[in-house]
Amino acid sequence: RGQYLRFIKALVGQEVRIIPVDEVVYLEATDKYVNVVSSNGEALIRTSLRELMQ
Repeated sequence: RGQYLRFIKALVGQEVRIIPVDEVVYLEATDKYVNVVSSNGEALIRTSLRELMQ
């Protein structure tokens, strides 16, 4: 504990994208996925909001 999430790793097509958390505008839960909307676009990740918040 005491450590904060700094990056989110997302697969966009065949490309792995590393998204700095400080660029995230918002997170949107969609079933078992989370849509990460950043200043550089959107990416879908297979991590729940609960997991991201821990």
